[in-house]
Amino acid sequence: PSADTELLASLVISSLSEVESLAVGDAFLELSLGMEIGNARASKIDRTSAFQYNGLSQSIVIIEDTSGGCGGKTWEAADVSCNYLIWKHEQDNHSAFKNKRILELGSGTGLVGLVLGAICNPSGAKEIVITDQLPMLALMENNITANGLNGIVSAKILDWGTSLPTWMNEKPDIIIASDCVYLEVAFQPLIDTLFMLSNEKTEIYLCYKRRRKADKRFFVLARKKFTFTEACIGRSAPTGLRTTRHTPVLNEAHCDTN
Repeated sequence: PSADTELLASLVISSLSEVESLAVGDAFLELSLGMEIGNARASKIDRTSAFQYNGLSQSIVIIEDTSGGCGGKTWEAADVSCNYLIWKHEQDNHSAFKNKRILELGSGTGLVGLVLGAICNPSGAKEIVITDQLPMLALMENNITANGLNGIVSAKILDWGTSLPTWMNEKPDIIIASDCVYLEVAFQPLIDTLFMLSNEKTEIYLCYKRRRKADKRFFVLARKKFTFTEACIGRSAPTGLRTTRHTPVLNEAHCDTN
């Protein structure tokens, strides 16, 4: 099969302090921030935080609870995705997500989907669905309610590497995955799910933090089904990148701002 789709190229960020000032184009966001995934497993987190973003009129209230797994806390990639999506919404004159079906994979607390719900409310996206495994469902639903986004954002169960769920009547126009590239055994299921969910018009926004050399295997596997371009984005000016999905072609250029 051959189909046009968008993947984000890569942005290397050297510190969290840079996040607020970023203006980035359609780019694959690659993080080089300081927290390792093991930190979330060290102790159970049960807290409520308010996230504020430039360009967003309301704070997003997030309940974190890691009793169901490390997905129950907010990771840096989600925070960067939020800044990017708000920027895109503003750059496209608030039309980037208009009438779109949006699905987020590995949502965890649901922060990214909730930010999308806030910027698309009261009129905008056709559908916003945040998804994760069963242990995260109640947490996602609680965060939707905490932000008054019932009816705008919905939470569903979606396991990677399985057939499409029965609740999915139509494939999404936009797929978002933040910090989903971290567990090596999940690389192929994630790629398979992205491929099953996508079609010739799908946009895929993938934001991840580079943690270990093994992460490169994800892109070795991904190039069998996706074409993508990695690029670093300057701090002052946005850069737009658009890629196509072809099997098995990969166009890749990597640079590092460090």
